[in-house]
Formats: sequence, C-alpha cells, structure tokens
Amino acid sequence: MSLLSPSHFHYDNELCKQSSVTLKCVSTGTVTIPVGASNTQITIINVPLNISALCNQIIKIEFACNITLIEPQTDSILLIFQINRHCSNMIQNIPVGQRWIFSNISNFVSVGTFSFFVCDSDFNTEECCTYTVDVTPLVTTSGAIISNSILSATAVSNI
Repeated sequence: MSLLSPSHFHYDNELCKQSSVTLKCVSTGTVTIPVGASNTQITIINVPLNISALCNQIIKIEFACNITLIEPQTDSILLIFQINRHCSNMIQNIPVGQRWIFSNISNFVSVGTFSFFVCDSDFNTEECCTYTVDVTPLVTTSGAIISNSILSATAVSNI
C-alpha cells in the first residue's frame, strides 16, 4: 500500500464523509497605515472557518484590497502582508505561505489594487480555525489607506 493511496486514510466520522466543501467570505472597511508605523504589525481582516466536517483538509485563502497613498507625490511605501492561521487548540498563530510585498518606492502611483492567494494543507485537524491577514509597513514616508478588503477561505476534503 502506498503512503499516499486513498485507502491509507481512515475516517470514522460520518459527517466528515458527507461534507466536502466549506466557503466563508468576509469584507471589511478601511485600515489606515499611519506615518511612523514602521515595523508595527496591523491586522487588516480575518475569517473564521469551521473545518470540523472535513477530512484531510486543504484550504485556499484569497485576499484582495485597494491601497491608496495619502501623499503620492512624496510617499514611499513598502508593505509586507502575511496570512496567519490560529486554530482553537493553538497557543500562537502559524504563518501560512510566503510573505507578499507591496512596494511603491518612488513610483508616484496613488492608488493600486493588491491581491494574492495561498493553499494551506500543512495540518491535519478537525476544529475551527481563523485566518488573518496582517500587514507590516517597513517604509512609510507618509501613510496609506487599505480599503475594500475581502478575504475568502474555501476548504475541501482532500480524500
């Protein structure tokens, strides 16, 4: 028997066998990145997701937002975005995927859209988890407004 064959996985939970997809979407208002906020982590949005009815879960997290520079003629900004997961039995957040970078250093563009997605399958649990998008500004000569943020999580049984 191969380690990856479907017969390798055994599930006793009947609900797990019946449910195969969970979708949760959240949108939020505005988050302002103030002047001097360098190296300060700011939570933009989060989405709770109950994955207890899924088996061998795989989750696709999608994030999109608008970024408006407050003073585009003089502003330089470098923002680091990170998705974090916190499940009900965890002590601390777990980073999911890589970090994403939004940069407008000497570009003079005042408004931009920013989006990314990641798949999370680095756990095997039957519980509720919350996915959070955090931003850490590294360079802010003025400030920025993050608006129209949307975060969606699609979880499926991967059996």
